[in-house]
Amino acid sequence: MVLLVVGVMTLLVAPVLGQLRSGFKGSGSKYPEYFELPLTGGSQTNRLRGMFFGNEWQHLSNKVFRVTAMRIEHYEMSGGTNLVAVAPECLFDADARVAWSTGRLDIVGMNGGIRIRGNRGFQARMTDSTLTISNRVRTVIQRELVRPITP
Repeated sequence: MVLLVVGVMTLLVAPVLGQLRSGFKGSGSKYPEYFELPLTGGSQTNRLRGMFFGNEWQHLSNKVFRVTAMRIEHYEMSGGTNLVAVAPECLFDADARVAWSTGRLDIVGMNGGIRIRGNRGFQARMTDSTLTISNRVRTVIQRELVRPITP
């Protein structure tokens, strides 16, 4: 009899919990991405390659979230930050580690030497450090970074 009551309760409660979870909101979450190979020849494999930050997270479906104040940092093997990308909002698939949006993306790289603004869409893949910017892109490169080619 107890087993029957537990079974019926499970059938009644599980759908309610699933509905609550789909609208869940949280704040201040981050997803790290690590280098795959040891960097120093030893057993050190926990160096960060990149980090995905979000100010406010809203669960939409499965592992897809709507994220506000998105920030992606990409790190050099030495640990220094070599690229920062920020967007007002995006969607993020936590399983695939992919962020995308039809909105704006601002990028600063090489300690401010390169600045890029994409006004109409992007896709960022954390697993292979690929960032695709589409439509209405403007790039500014500091003169010091551009060296003439000498034969």
